[in-house]
Amino acid sequence: MSASGRSSRRRYQVFVTASRARRLDVATDPPDAAPTPPATGAPRRATLREYLRWLCPHRWSAADFMLLAPAVAWLQMVEPPFMRHIVDQPYGGPGDLLLPQHHTAHGLVQL
Repeated sequence: MSASGRSSRRRYQVFVTASRARRLDVATDPPDAAPTPPATGAPRRATLREYLRWLCPHRWSAADFMLLAPAVAWLQMVEPPFMRHIVDQPYGGPGDLLLPQHHTAHGLVQL
């Protein structure tokens, strides 16, 4: 069978025709078409090699990205508890580490 006979456009037209005739359960490929054998590992390794060859000039940027992404994710996880602490514990409140209680009392006396 020619390459143009197995194009995606041709397969789509066969599908549309079968759909209109309500014959979707029938195979759209002709019965004489041989099934394609599964790909071996060699083409996959060649593709991977080609991809790594393309990535090689950008390896430091890729490494920076791989290291920076978890750091940003960690910072985004830390932010909500920190904001909750700021909202729940105003300055000078009990348990405040930034401005102890006696400093706020002293500051209020000065006002």
